[in-house]
Amino acid sequence: GFVFLVGSMVQPRTVLKVIDNTGVTFVRCITVLRGPRAMGSTGHTIVASVRDTKGVSKIQKGDVVRALIVRAKNEKARYDGSWFIPGESACVLVNASGNPIGTRIKGLVSKTLLKNRDNLKILTLATQSV
Repeated sequence: GFVFLVGSMVQPRTVLKVIDNTGVTFVRCITVLRGPRAMGSTGHTIVASVRDTKGVSKIQKGDVVRALIVRAKNEKARYDGSWFIPGESACVLVNASGNPIGTRIKGLVSKTLLKNRDNLKILTLATQSV
């Protein structure tokens, strides 16, 4: 099928919203774990720095964490012809083995995470998937 790519994806210095219940609200991407000069999109893992937290959290501002991108601001068209453009980039904090740190995920999660079976745990925790 024909896929039309739109705009830029997640790259170093991109600020992403965290949609799990770890207490972290925003992170800034340091690098995308795909190779040198890589651009990340939904389903890719990034290394990020914590920019803002709320309440009492084990993770503090300035900590370096790993995160999985669950939606990107500019998505590409799907093979069935549908589009999903959420308007903001969001991620979920994960540990080194790829398991989510938080116990709840609030907000929309893209169904393109189904391409990798390691992301099934994140999809089951999510309230909605589009």
